[in-house]
Amino acid sequence: TQRDDGWLQLQTLSAANALIFAQNKSTSTTYRYHPLLRDYLRRKQQYLGQDHLKSLHEATSRWFAETGTLFEAMHHARLAGDPERVQALLEEAGGVQYGMLHGAGRLAACLEVLTPDQVLASPRLLLVRTYVLLKTGRIREAADLLKDIRTRHQAGDDVLEREIILLEAHLRGYADTGMTRQRLDALEHAVIVAPFSDPLTRGMLSNFLSMFLIEFGDFAKAREYADQAMALYRDIGAQHLQFFMHLHLSAIDLEITTLAPAIEARKKALDLCHAQFASDPSLNAIAEIYYGETLFEAGEIEGLAERLR
Repeated sequence: TQRDDGWLQLQTLSAANALIFAQNKSTSTTYRYHPLLRDYLRRKQQYLGQDHLKSLHEATSRWFAETGTLFEAMHHARLAGDPERVQALLEEAGGVQYGMLHGAGRLAACLEVLTPDQVLASPRLLLVRTYVLLKTGRIREAADLLKDIRTRHQAGDDVLEREIILLEAHLRGYADTGMTRQRLDALEHAVIVAPFSDPLTRGMLSNFLSMFLIEFGDFAKAREYADQAMALYRDIGAQHLQFFMHLHLSAIDLEITTLAPAIEARKKALDLCHAQFASDPSLNAIAEIYYGETLFEAGEIEGLAERLR
């Protein structure tokens, strides 16, 4: 309708109980139709004509993109018959980075909106596919695909190069393959040259470098990069990544036999999990087990069996 008072109209209709219901969330209010009104509007859509319907889907896609709701933005761009925009939305949202911030499940759903030909034609989308394979335990497939991408990769695309390095580090972590000193030096160089304008990639590279330095027994340097990763995650508000960073820092504390800081770090991870990820049973289990381990090491075993049950 090109009106700019849509939210006010919805608020008025909702207050009048006119088949529209408000849903209050932590940061905003959204509205849903009663099924009767929804079905009526869908029937009316059949008489709008394809051009008008396409313009509605285009506008809806833009609105979802502006509000950071990627899957719905891609879905409506596809309904609008704009496959190029579908692809651009995922790439502009960060591709692999979107999954690191919001989880592999959301990224996998977005990947399904694309056609197989689109994924095969884009190295960045193939990296998205690789990341989803890694997160779903299909390590061998991910390794083969990453090797193929590396073989075909042309020098000069710095963004793609950083994402490849990031996923190679992921792969070594998931496949439990050791790092050579040469590869470790290459990863450290990638951290150094990563642009400050890309704090997520810089943080993730620092994170992995810290993990591999722990394996090499260089705990002082591991803490330096772990602290750098944590600072970057806090700057961008990446709480999911902060959770795991607390656990990595606790691992360094345990290696240098300082138990109290390790308990404190794992308590922070536990509190963050309860506050932000209470509906994620896997994450809560990880938090409880890691915290319980340090309590056991400290001899604080009263009630421990019950909380780990």
